[in-house]
This record gives sequence, C-alpha cells and structure tokens, in this order.
Amino acid sequence: QKAEAAERKRKEEEKQKAEAAERKRKEEEKQKAEAAERKRKEEEKQKAEAAERKRKEEEKQKAEAAERKRKEEEKQKALQEELEAEQLEYDKSEILKYTSRITSSIENRFNRTNLKEGLSCKILIRMNEDGKVIESTIVETSGNGLFDQRAEKAVYSASPLPVPSDRKLFNKYMRRGIKITFEP
Repeated sequence: QKAEAAERKRKEEEKQKAEAAERKRKEEEKQKAEAAERKRKEEEKQKAEAAERKRKEEEKQKAEAAERKRKEEEKQKALQEELEAEQLEYDKSEILKYTSRITSSIENRFNRTNLKEGLSCKILIRMNEDGKVIESTIVETSGNGLFDQRAEKAVYSASPLPVPSDRKLFNKYMRRGIKITFEP
C-alpha cells in the first residue's frame, strides 16, 4: 500500500505540477495577450494622434494660404482703386482744362455790344470727336433773349472747339455733351 500511496502522491504532485504549469501558461498567455492589446491600442492611438496632427497642420496651411490669397487680393483691389482714383482725378483735371479752353474760345467770339454786365446762362454743347459743334442748347436762360442768342451764336462761331486727343477721355466725358456756365 505504501507503493500505491506513493504512486497516488506522485500522481497527485504531477497533477498539481501540470495544473500549476497550465495556470502559469494561461497566465503568461493572458499577460502576452493584454500586452499585445495594450501595444495595439497604443499604436492605434499614436496613429490617430498623428493623423489628427497632420489634418490640423493641413488645415492650418490651407487657412494660411487662404489668408495670404485674401490679403493679396485685398492689396490688388486697393491698388486698383488707387489707380482708378488717380485716373479719375487726371480725367477730371483734363476735362476741366478743356472746358476752360472751350469757354475761352466761345468768349472770344461773343459780341458784347449793347449788353448789360453780369448776365450768364448755361449751355449744353454737343460736338463730334474733332470738336465740330453738332448742337448748342440753352439749358438755363440769362433772362435776356439777345444775350442767350449771341451766346449760342458764339458757340457755333468758335467751332471746332478744343477737345482732348485721347478718344477714351472724349468718349467718356464729352460725347454726350458738356454743360458750361457762360458768363463773359
């Protein structure tokens, strides 16, 4: 019986060793699986963070590019407006210069004989690109018919009137006519 008891003891110890080894193996397997899962989650997290950083960087670069483009367009628009304002100022000064020359030409042809001083009228003058008067209309009378009639006659006598050689300038400001205040 001693041998049987020893055999049972040996088998029991073997069984316990096998169970302990199996528990140890399962525990190691579980730890490996958990470590692998932690590693996988960490890598996933790092990939997600890297993707988010990349997305944010791209978004930032797009926003910066859009801002640079907007500023450049704003700068170009301001420059264009400045050029247009300068052109308008130049155009106005040129038209004023030619209006003054036209008025002088008309005044040189005006007959002042037997007219009282201080009369004035407004005349709308239409002309072609060469300065030839097409039409002259009193748009605001002086109240003196003789003065108005002589003013209109002086307009036709002064034809061709001085006009800018720049056709764009003429077409933009003078083609439809110019209004002058005639007060010789």
